[in-house]
Amino acid sequence: MKIPLYLEKEQISTNIIRVSHGKKHLGFIKAIIDTGSPVTVISEGDALKMQIPVSNLPSGGHHYGLGGSAIELKYMTDITFSMRTVEEKTENVHFDQIGISKSAIRDERALRISQAVPSIIGLDFLRDNKFTLHIDLTKNELYLER
Repeated sequence: MKIPLYLEKEQISTNIIRVSHGKKHLGFIKAIIDTGSPVTVISEGDALKMQIPVSNLPSGGHHYGLGGSAIELKYMTDITFSMRTVEEKTENVHFDQIGISKSAIRDERALRISQAVPSIIGLDFLRDNKFTLHIDLTKNELYLER
């Protein structure tokens, strides 16, 4: 089973065709593959688009510098990502808990930066779901496989 990836603006991304919380459909997102990130994170901008009440979620108290802005990680449970395979089937990946970024600084500049950052698929996603990452730019082959 292969999930296609896309190279755009020097970033490798994939389309999450459905994000669900339990049985509730929240929306869809595009997420970049970031092998430098230990965790998968739904961005503040994507959370706003899907109307996730980020302020009401429990905080992990973690703060990260991102684009000159401080990011707090909130946590949401029971999330499923659905992705389309190259075989035109749907592959579901469940998270018991996933991080959602929220700007720790509430000024206008910090909010713009935080809301412009894409969602990230990190190493936890690849490892926990036994995906291998295949990239051959000479053949334009980019995909996740398990």
